[in-house]
Amino acid sequence: MPKESLQTYIPDEIDLKIIKALREDGRKPNAAIAATLNLTEGTIRARVKILQKKGVLKISGLVNPNSISDYQIAIIGINVKESYLLKEKAQEISELNEVLNVSIAAGRYDIFAEIKIPSNRGLIDFLSKSLPQVKGIESTESFMMLESIHKWV
Repeated sequence: MPKESLQTYIPDEIDLKIIKALREDGRKPNAAIAATLNLTEGTIRARVKILQKKGVLKISGLVNPNSISDYQIAIIGINVKESYLLKEKAQEISELNEVLNVSIAAGRYDIFAEIKIPSNRGLIDFLSKSLPQVKGIESTESFMMLESIHKWV
């Protein structure tokens, strides 16, 4: 079942408090969140399920990229040939294995892609093998992250 557009569901104040609690600790039990918000555990469980179903919330384990010596994080600034294809190209880029995050931007670049790549030849492989699968890219500029502060992937 496809997720509904984020535009069709606006989290309310309680949803935002649940999200905040889970951002602080993604393993926090529903009962603990319920006690903090003076709600029932069932209410929290149901709301978390709705937030996940609507594509508002995803709970996952994250790793500090500084602790993974075999990988590097890079950000690629990308310009597309045809601006009317911007969303389509951003979606295609987001589906590449190395891509962590894609953002459509205003300014010098149309799209920014955050990628996690092997330290040895990862960037050249991404630029010469993975990214060319997406047709319609005009130019790119790569930025290697030397160290990440308060970043989890």
